[in-house]
Amino acid sequence: ELAGVFGQCCDQSGHVNNLCPVFGKNAFHVKVFDIQSGVMTNQLEGHSEENGEISFIGYGDDDLAIITTAWDKTVKIHKDDRDEQKKPHKNVMRAKRLCHKKDIICGDYSHNLGLIATGGRDKKVRIWEYERMKFEDEILCFNEVNIVKFLKPFPVLLTADNTGWIHIWLLEFPGLNEKKQLIVSWRNNHSIEKVSPISAIDSYWDQETNEYIMIMGDESGMVKIQDLTPIIRAY
Repeated sequence: ELAGVFGQCCDQSGHVNNLCPVFGKNAFHVKVFDIQSGVMTNQLEGHSEENGEISFIGYGDDDLAIITTAWDKTVKIHKDDRDEQKKPHKNVMRAKRLCHKKDIICGDYSHNLGLIATGGRDKKVRIWEYERMKFEDEILCFNEVNIVKFLKPFPVLLTADNTGWIHIWLLEFPGLNEKKQLIVSWRNNHSIEKVSPISAIDSYWDQETNEYIMIMGDESGMVKIQDLTPIIRAY
């Protein structure tokens, strides 16, 4: 029996300008489909059979690579090769195991920064260099992290935990030796008594006006639009 779709991402192929979503199932498989025809174009190597539920999928843009993370604490980078004769494990270009002490439950990828961020049940956010899967930095959190999100294209990372706290971090800045700086924190309160953790997030940057907005959905079913323009302009 097939499990439900857990996540998806899209790329834009250069020749026919098709969008190809990538689906991860909690049956621990990853398949690639052409969004126009619905035809499966690729199947990637999954994660652990015991604890390999897919927690993040990202596309490597020009690299034609697909990044996956799972509860088995592993990050994999697959080549999006449509050759049917190739076995899925042959397309694994890089893999990093034991990236966290507990399950990886969220992730994100920034192509222009060349960084992958992972969040785990061990209350840590870890940042990895994409090309060599080298560990770059770590953020210690007080609670379990359920969302990490690069505010692209800027070197800014948002983290959210299971108690409703949201933090925005500057990852690199000249003149200081530290690799990260906490810019701002707030809690997703609906009232003084009611707090709701964030469950989904997206962002949009208008290059012409330099305005930056963030869209958040939480576990109470509320959707909010927040203007991050003052924060982005300040840093």
